[in-house]
Amino acid sequence: MKTTLKNSKLILLPLIAVFSLLIIQNSNAAQVTFIVKGHLDYVGEELAGTFSIGDLYHLEYSFDSTTIDSVPGDPIIGAYVDAIFSLSVTIGNYNAVGNGRSRIGVYDNTLFIDSNNNNLYVDKYRIDLLDPMIGDSINGYNLDNYQAALLSMTDLSGNVFTNDKLITYALDPSNFIGYMALTFSNPISGITGVQADISSFQVSSVPVPSAFWLLLPGLISLLGISRFKK
Repeated sequence: MKTTLKNSKLILLPLIAVFSLLIIQNSNAAQVTFIVKGHLDYVGEELAGTFSIGDLYHLEYSFDSTTIDSVPGDPIIGAYVDAIFSLSVTIGNYNAVGNGRSRIGVYDNTLFIDSNNNNLYVDKYRIDLLDPMIGDSINGYNLDNYQAALLSMTDLSGNVFTNDKLITYALDPSNFIGYMALTFSNPISGITGVQADISSFQVSSVPVPSAFWLLLPGLISLLGISRFKK
């Protein structure tokens, strides 16, 4: 009997360990969460009183890293439509969320014309929201239906990206000219908004999936049986 239990333990323990590792890897592979922070460096006068220069701007979004490029035949432009399934913006005490249609753009050596009318080939990362966000109106201004670009980062050297694949790692803000923006509109007065610089870009840790915790008691039980039989 002891031999049977011992052999079972020797077989089951490695299997449980491998199975647990596979569950963790597979469950985390698709979901990536980015946290981007900065401070407001522009506030439209219509929004003054709610926002101030220097306010902390916090953008957080989760996306599916397995999203297929909607223009696979274009080696320069990667367009990942509806990859984002959770997004929030916090500026001071103001909060807005966006769970509608979205587009993440990754541009590798795409044409850019600078202020001196020079042609440059740059790398670019950009987020556009195609559906309205949810958030309070401010002085008669509502969040604009189309947030373009909510996040924009441009590398003028064109040396950061080697392809147009979806980015799943943290970008270094020092390599880019970048900004975050939130746009508001009024049907009579037009458009206004706020803009922030980008001071940090981080990948958030993903929680260990619940399946692992379901397996853990079984692992502990096997270890307990082993010790008891000794």
